[in-house]
Amino acid sequence: IFHLLKNAYEATSKGGKICISTYSEDDKIIITISDTGSGIDKSIIKEIFEPFFSTRENRIGMGLPLVKQIVTEQFGDIQLESQINKGTIFKIVFPVKWCVLADNIRKEVTNGVKS
Repeated sequence: IFHLLKNAYEATSKGGKICISTYSEDDKIIITISDTGSGIDKSIIKEIFEPFFSTRENRIGMGLPLVKQIVTEQFGDIQLESQINKGTIFKIVFPVKWCVLADNIRKEVTNGVKS
């Protein structure tokens, strides 16, 4: 989430807005990060999650590929909608079953006793 917020901040000019929202839909937990920034050209949207791709100078281009890898390793999906000069929305979707499982694992670790 930090990396998506950092990208949103860098793409949004003074007076712009960045919004984070969470909600559940059917059997999914959804996190959205949206901004009113410069947007991403449709011609490069497919490349955004590719390693070493960046539109900014002196950048490695590993941030968004890492975000995608972390999300998919946790059984989630990340989606992107963008319009030039209107902004971008990243939508991260996790299955509820995974969230419940993660909560149970956390309880086991914090209690120090495996049940």
